[in-house]
Order: sequence, then structure tokens, then C-alpha cells
Amino acid sequence: LKSKVWNNIFQSWRQVGPPARPSADDLKNYQQQINALKIKNPSVLILGATPELRDICYKNKCKTVVADINLGAILAMVNLMHYPNDKEILIRSDWLNLPLAENYFDIILADASQNSLEINDYPKFLKVIKKLIKPKGIFLNRVMLKHSGWRKKTIKEIYQQAVYQNKKVNFHELRFELQFATHDIQRQKIYANRYFQTCFPALKKLNRINLLPKKELVAFQNTYKNSKMVWTWPEQRQWEKLLNKYFKHITIQLAGDHS
Repeated sequence: LKSKVWNNIFQSWRQVGPPARPSADDLKNYQQQINALKIKNPSVLILGATPELRDICYKNKCKTVVADINLGAILAMVNLMHYPNDKEILIRSDWLNLPLAENYFDIILADASQNSLEINDYPKFLKVIKKLIKPKGIFLNRVMLKHSGWRKKTIKEIYQQAVYQNKKVNFHELRFELQFATHDIQRQKIYANRYFQTCFPALKKLNRINLLPKKELVAFQNTYKNSKMVWTWPEQRQWEKLLNKYFKHITIQLAGDHS
């Protein structure tokens, strides 16, 4: 994407909070697993441009490689880092064809990276991770899943619930409820343009009755109005089955500071 586009996304992303971005609790979970590895100056691969993960690597004195198909994203997100790191190695590559040495990394970090891929590509994605990571290395990944018992709500239900509570909504969590409401169950996908077109009228209503700040409405519009992004949302059992096929599945940790 052109740098101007990524600058607009960065300006909107600055206003985004958990769970779209890692929360304080999420970051504690990452740090806990890094500590447990007990390796000084570990070699780390970050899939994507997530500034919070890059800050963690800086604080842990990691030898860091950052890989993403959009170099503009990697460069733009530097503006959201607390510790810009000029020693990062930046690689423009898709995650299914990373030109990196096998068995090299102690840690591979990701923040919902697989949600940007086609579900049919999940096995190849995990094969690549397994190939790049050392035999005793760890893959730490925050993932967005549909848990068992998940039920698709309608936009109307979500709107009415917000009105009934009659207090300013937590927009960061509301976004995810709305994404699920526009979820294409058969394809297990969410299309950003459909998400915007379907949800924006309800968000405008919430703004008019003072339950949603104008800045949140504007940020939503700037981020998704013309977006071509597509996300996949697998079921929890589906994702765990794949993980267990390629890795020793050590632990599942949930954040306690967001739903």
C-alpha cells in the first residue's frame, strides 16, 4: 500500500484499543512465556508490524526480525512504538514464503496473524513456523477465535443492548461484537467493506444519542470505509486441532482486562 494510505491507517490505529490491539494483560502473557524460555538475547521473528510486540523485543534485548507483506505498515507502526529500534531487521515478505533460515529462531511472535490468512492456508502457515523455529523454541500467538457455544447476534440486538445499558459503550469491544455480527459463517470470513456498510448506520445512531464519541465514529470511518481487508475467524476447536498437529500445545492464556 502507498505510504499515504498507511499514514491514514496509523492515525486511526492510534485510537484503537484492546482487543484489536494487545492489552496490558496480553503483553504480560507474552512476557511470561519469554521469561520461561530463559534465553539471553533470543532470536525473535515477529509476524506483522505490531508495535507492542516490537517494544517487548527491545526491552528483552532480542535479535529481532520483523516480517510483513507491507513494508509501509512496518514503517508506519514505528510511530506507535515506545522504543523505536534501529537494530530491527525488516523483511518484506508474505508469511507463507519467508526467505529465512530453518531452525533459527528461539521465539516467533504473532498477533492474530493467521486471522489475515485464508483458512485453507493455515496448515502451510504453521508448517512454515515449525520449519523456522528451533526444536525447543516457542511460538507465541494471540488469536481471535469463535469459542464453543458462540451465537451470531444481529446488529439490531447489539444496538438495543447498548441503548438499554444507557452508558458510553466500550467501542473497542463493540467493534468485535459488530464484526461477528457481519461474519460470513459459511466462508468463516469478515469483509471490512461489508462490516463498515452494515454497522456504520447503527454507530451513527449511538453517536446521536451520546453513547459513542464522535472521534470513535470518525476513526471507524477512516479505517474501514474503503478498506479491502478480509479476516478469517476459525472455531476454537478447529484452530487447536491444527496447533496440536504441528506443535506441543503448552498453554492457553486469556487476558483478564478485556472480553
